[in-house]
Amino acid sequence: HGGTYPELHREQAAQGIHLYSDWFGTSIWADLGHVAPDRYDYSEYDRYFATILEADPEAQFLPHIGLAAPLWWQQAHPEELTRYADGRSGPPSFASELWRQDMAADLRKLLKHLRRSPYADRILGIIFYSGYTAEWQMWGTWQEHKDDYSAPALRAFRAFLTRRYQTDAALRRAWGDPQASLATAALPDMAARRPAGVQVLRDPATEQRVIDFYEFINHLTAEAVCYFARVTREATAGRGLVGTYYAYLSAHNQNQQDSG
Repeated sequence: HGGTYPELHREQAAQGIHLYSDWFGTSIWADLGHVAPDRYDYSEYDRYFATILEADPEAQFLPHIGLAAPLWWQQAHPEELTRYADGRSGPPSFASELWRQDMAADLRKLLKHLRRSPYADRILGIIFYSGYTAEWQMWGTWQEHKDDYSAPALRAFRAFLTRRYQTDAALRRAWGDPQASLATAALPDMAARRPAGVQVLRDPATEQRVIDFYEFINHLTAEAVCYFARVTREATAGRGLVGTYYAYLSAHNQNQQDSG
């Protein structure tokens, strides 16, 4: 969890700097105090805040809280993990409803604990994070084999297509595929996502399936961000700052389409 260095904190406080924004968890796992399937333990959080306040009585906090799920959760729910094009698994899929549900419950419990703590009035807000490099990028943004080919992503993609096209006939016209079906639509493979040669724009006449996929996958990330922003805002009764890291528009080159 957040690092504590009392000597450095006292030195910082002496210079009039009293804001601390440490990280709890990592981009690929975080327990939010849910340390085992049947056990919650917030002592590490309490220890961190107490240690800082002892060194700097004027300390205020804007902690980073990770949402990628505990390692024990990931091991217990392999079907909810993201899947890369080469078959490997990653952290939880952004499409996983179980991940959203369970992490939301853990986040609410953690924030309830923090709001009832002796240091509650020192916490200015929460920065929540997940995704590659903790910036809500798709897990495969910088991998050769991209994501997400998990079962949750496939279900979500088919639901997205159903909302968009409503009928098989409309889907077939859009995709130019007489065999296409809302119930059996597949995620595009890497050859379709990354065609050979120089190509800047996609042709809807031949690539609508891939266009739909990228609209889906990028909305999926944004929806996850907004979902946890609402959870955090509600759990703090609208009385704290709520922030995250998201939406790099020019730093990814061709990986931009895969970044979420």
